[in-house]
Amino acid sequence: MNKRSRGAIFLLLFYQNTLFYATILSNMKRPRILFICGLVIIHNTLFAAQSFGNDDLTLDPPAGKRGFVKEVNGQLYFEDGSPARFKGTDLFFSACLPSHNEADTLAGDLSSRGCNAVRLRQRHPAIELDDEQYDRLDYLIWRMKERGIYINLNIVVLPKDPKLFEIQLQSSGDLLSHYNKYTKLKYCNDPAIAIIEVSDYMHFFAERKIDIATADNLATEPAKWSIASQQGASLTKDMVEGQAILNIEKITSVPWHIQYKYDRIAINKGKTYLLRFTAKATEKTLIQVVCQQGFPPWENLGLSEKMELSDDYAAYSRAFTANADCPNSKVSFILGYKTGKVIFKDISFEQTDIRDYFDRIESYLRFKADVKAPIIRELIFDGGLIKRR
Repeated sequence: MNKRSRGAIFLLLFYQNTLFYATILSNMKRPRILFICGLVIIHNTLFAAQSFGNDDLTLDPPAGKRGFVKEVNGQLYFEDGSPARFKGTDLFFSACLPSHNEADTLAGDLSSRGCNAVRLRQRHPAIELDDEQYDRLDYLIWRMKERGIYINLNIVVLPKDPKLFEIQLQSSGDLLSHYNKYTKLKYCNDPAIAIIEVSDYMHFFAERKIDIATADNLATEPAKWSIASQQGASLTKDMVEGQAILNIEKITSVPWHIQYKYDRIAINKGKTYLLRFTAKATEKTLIQVVCQQGFPPWENLGLSEKMELSDDYAAYSRAFTANADCPNSKVSFILGYKTGKVIFKDISFEQTDIRDYFDRIESYLRFKADVKAPIIRELIFDGGLIKRR
């Protein structure tokens, strides 16, 4: 495909997503968010264009010819025993519902770049597909399948109001039971639909907070969070209108020599915890979030992740399952990557029932739609294999 055609695809996807977000956000008067949302698909498509051609994956059309994907000991395999390795991109919302001509072009372009998987993120509790939209989705899945491109169907975007949970769950079951007139298969019976993902917004079901650093007590009880530095590293802390402003004055070669932490938390093995916070930095910088023992040997308890902060506030959430009991653990932000200011607000740390809700979702979909594909709560990549967290 020539550069002109590729440019047309990028512009088309941008246009589709901008229209969708314009509908959702038209009454919010937040053009910055609208602009960022519209650019999401551009990022993913450009990523695909730049990287697919360099991967050693070989497309083997049609998708599904090796049978259903199965999960074995945390790894994915086809029914013929070969590893299921995927590399692909996302299509968001209205971009999942292209015209037939657009679907033909997109499937051809992605397959030519070595893409063998696409995640379709079109489900939302406030949106139901009509006949025309189902036809577009059916056709897109069929064309991807014919090109050897597998589908990760992101179907359950859980609502903030738990009362709507059953309604959205039933809607997801109906989707998986839908008959695709092009493939002549129900979605649940099509091995080209390799993965069902139900990760989005699971944190809305967090119910019990551990009493540390909510938006209120971050402002009124700043002593609950403390700064720590060693080996000559230094930082200061100021509280301004609920914001913890941390001025990192001097760093060392070891990032954990500067921390913003909360001590003496009781963690229970097998329980799921959720850390949420809003943060920014005066200049783009890395930070690391950890949950670990509050005493030597400082063993990690299941959370350790680096992330990048920009100069605009962004909300973050990270869930993890504790790998050990610890009556005296700590949650810590490791900040010694760069000097400058890092600002936090609205920090919360909660014990959640995410696992319970995921089990309910999986059981329902297995029973309602006879789903055969792996139902995965969250996707991570380990050596090229998509695994379940």
